[in-house]
Amino acid sequence: MSHLRHRRLEGTFLRRTLISLATVGALAVILTGCAGASSAPTPSTGVDLPAATEPTSTSVPAPTETLPPVATETPEQLVTDPPAAEVVVPVNPGLFMDMSETGGDGVDFVSPSRNIVCTIFEAGTDWDFWGCKAKEFTFDPGPRPSEHCHMVGSVEGVGDDPVKFGCRTDEPFRGTYDDTVAVLDYGKSITFGGVVCVSREDGMTCDRASSGHGFDISRTEANLW
Repeated sequence: MSHLRHRRLEGTFLRRTLISLATVGALAVILTGCAGASSAPTPSTGVDLPAATEPTSTSVPAPTETLPPVATETPEQLVTDPPAAEVVVPVNPGLFMDMSETGGDGVDFVSPSRNIVCTIFEAGTDWDFWGCKAKEFTFDPGPRPSEHCHMVGSVEGVGDDPVKFGCRTDEPFRGTYDDTVAVLDYGKSITFGGVVCVSREDGMTCDRASSGHGFDISRTEANLW
């Protein structure tokens, strides 16, 4: 009787063990099925989807290199210096006086070519005589008011009166006949009796400050103002 009971207990234990194993196996199958379902491919919907295309690369032109502007050298503008100021050296008028004839009241001088002869005589404000003469000239010497007026080629002023062309029967310029009259060199000036005369290579210029009148005289021209 006890042996039979022992056999029944073994059968009961064996059946429980088999059931437990069957339960574990079934659970394993279920878990495996779930895992496979999650990785299964998506069922086709019957709609053809466009194939995935690779992104096309847009060709961007390479930036062209901009060369810097070529610096062109321009010739420097010729810088011209302003004309040099004229240098005029005053002389002592006493060196040009002839004490024997004028008594110190006048000066006589000639150009380096000795063709232009000049005189400044101080006889009083209204009677001061000043002027120059070209011994040889090509300019128009002005009209001759008289047939006896043959000494031409001079420009003369008296006092503050306007300068005029001279036409005389006598000769007031000592330099026309006296070779000892002193030379007024180019670039030199002489002042006497309110008159200033400047000797230049292109002629003699004289003017009177109190009146503003004057003249230029050379072999080829005579200008009066």
